[in-house]
Amino acid sequence: MKLVHRLVSTLGIVAALGLAAGACSKKAEEAPPEAAPAKVEAPQEAAPGEPAAEPTMAAAEGPKDEAKAEPAAAPAGGSEADCPFEENHAHADEAAAVAAAEPAGEAAGGCEHGAAPADGVVEGGKLHLGAPFALTEAKSLSAVLTASPDGTTEAVQFTGTIDKVCQAKGCWMVVKDGDKTARIIMKDHAFSVPKDSMGKATTVEGTLTVKTFTEAQVKHLAQDGGEDPNAVQGEQKEYVVTASAVAIGS
Repeated sequence: MKLVHRLVSTLGIVAALGLAAGACSKKAEEAPPEAAPAKVEAPQEAAPGEPAAEPTMAAAEGPKDEAKAEPAAAPAGGSEADCPFEENHAHADEAAAVAAAEPAGEAAGGCEHGAAPADGVVEGGKLHLGAPFALTEAKSLSAVLTASPDGTTEAVQFTGTIDKVCQAKGCWMVVKDGDKTARIIMKDHAFSVPKDSMGKATTVEGTLTVKTFTEAQVKHLAQDGGEDPNAVQGEQKEYVVTASAVAIGS
């Protein structure tokens, strides 16, 4: 009988130990994971004569999402859309060449239709720009406009006085003879005229057309000529000469 009591007591102790071990295992499984150890930031070197900085504790941080780069905004449009001589060349293709040809330090902007430097040769006291003259006789601008009021594809050569010059790059000028005027642009923008040519005599050779400029184009030309663009309004019809050669001087 005593033996039976001992066996029951022993079994009870074993069962109690088993339950205690199971409870400890369950608590270990349910325990939250330990927090990541804090990072110790190394102190920065102190300047001579200053006490060293104490190390600081920084909380551990997870990887941050890199900010996505936003696409670059499209550049704002300039005044190129108002250039009245756009058909004379491709703006985008010539922009780099024009910038390279422009003297260092000259302000960009203004005239968008480009021009080569005003290089030329002096012949008989006149500055000759562009190709050699093909015609041997020059008429007055008034005579040429009277003979061809609607323009002509044939080359004409005429004389007059320079009334205006593009002050951005010298890529156009206005020639006057009495009450007649014509705007001169340079063929293929192969050359430009000096900006200080106003009031000088000139001989021009090229083809003559009649062109109607929009109000925006008129304002563009006025600004390039050093005038107030707000002072002009409405469309404007002009004689336009695409010049292959220009001589400046008496």
